[in-house]
Amino acid sequence: MIKPGESPEVRRRRELIARARTPVATGHHRVAVLSLKGGVGKTTSTVGLGATLAQVRGDRVIAVDANPDRGTLSDKVVLETSATVRDLLNERGQIKRYVDIRAFTSQAPSRLEILASDRDPSVSEAFSAADYQAVAQVLENFYSICITDCGTGLLHSAMSGVLGLADQLVLVSSPRWTAPARPRPPWTGWRPTTTASWYARRRSCCAAYARARSRPWTSTSWRPTSRPGAAR
Repeated sequence: MIKPGESPEVRRRRELIARARTPVATGHHRVAVLSLKGGVGKTTSTVGLGATLAQVRGDRVIAVDANPDRGTLSDKVVLETSATVRDLLNERGQIKRYVDIRAFTSQAPSRLEILASDRDPSVSEAFSAADYQAVAQVLENFYSICITDCGTGLLHSAMSGVLGLADQLVLVSSPRWTAPARPRPPWTGWRPTTTASWYARRRSCCAAYARARSRPWTSTSWRPTSRPGAAR
């Protein structure tokens, strides 16, 4: 009797799941998802990445909304609390156990937890780099992976804090192909970990970078079959 074995697609899927389940070497890994313009799928990418990791891993994964302009990350889940990242910041001294921090987060069916931003843009604009660092210090005690949904651009109030702590970047853009002007990303100390990938009917393009000093918890050798933006 001939046993054909698993198809290449099944083997590939198993390999990707095994990579996603790789234990975090440092105990906590921070991923920043950013874009240089709005409307390119940054928040959707954040939720998709977080939900995938939360589903296939056995540890805790949280996504934080660090958008100063009324972030929409919390719109992607059914809210279990009205608390925001500002509330967590103000009461961080009272958080001693995981059950304490759950009072500030909402959990999706995928097990991904969401920490929402303030609804009032005038309040959330005051969320500074130091504030983000304080929140990140609390989260690292309870979660293995923290994915930050950044605001659009690189100059808003919390961005220096986000980039200063991030182990890995995911840059989301529209899938328009242009020859790279530089061989490396504009921020120093980072190296590419994947080629540009695109999905959702090629409405978005994602490129991941890891800080040179940090070892990503997972990597991929996936390559696109045609250049982004090319017509099928």
